[in-house]
Amino acid sequence: MDDEAIELIKDFEWVRFSVDAASREIYKKVKGLDAFERSIETIRKLMKVRSSNNVVGMGFIICPDNHKEIKPFVNLSKELGVDNVRFSLALTPKGDKLFDGIWDDIVQQLNEAKSEEKNDFKIFSFDDRIYDLKQEIRGDYCGFHHLVGVIAPRGVYPCCRLKDDFKFNFGDLRKQSFKEIWHGEKRKKFIDTIGKKCPYECWMASKNRFIEYIMLDEKPHKEFI
Repeated sequence: MDDEAIELIKDFEWVRFSVDAASREIYKKVKGLDAFERSIETIRKLMKVRSSNNVVGMGFIICPDNHKEIKPFVNLSKELGVDNVRFSLALTPKGDKLFDGIWDDIVQQLNEAKSEEKNDFKIFSFDDRIYDLKQEIRGDYCGFHHLVGVIAPRGVYPCCRLKDDFKFNFGDLRKQSFKEIWHGEKRKKFIDTIGKKCPYECWMASKNRFIEYIMLDEKPHKEFI
């Protein structure tokens, strides 16, 4: 990010950078781009100018190529002075098989990383998500897409699970406003089809079951939700 972009985000409630590596070599391997130093420098610059209520975090999606850098990533995050680190698992067609032979090592590293947590430095980890991948939980009813939206370089998408899938690209912000895209025909069609019965495995399945429980039955606090 250039200085103008940093100026735009310094007053946000929170910002999370998807870094996914603790070294230039692994960053390049995971991202396919040699931009590790530039990414880290962006975070350093933001930390110097951010407002007092701006929470800055760093994200790390665990995969076979970077799983040895979990602890070094925590150390890097602490050195940069960010407020939190979020670890998650890569979701691919391989499901839990992606982590064959390395899962126990990942869990051990996450437990060690968790010990670094302080009042002013939080670590969010999802070491139980492997069970979601094992069960291949299907989304079925989805209420979560009403609460989120994803703006990616190639378009606007309903959620992080379906981002960058051309079938679910609602529109191009270079050609339409977000309002036009979000209330446009493509999203309306999505809401009436996939949004009502999603066939994709999804880590939000348990949350969607709860939303369905609240919204589709006559519950006393339905209006609050």
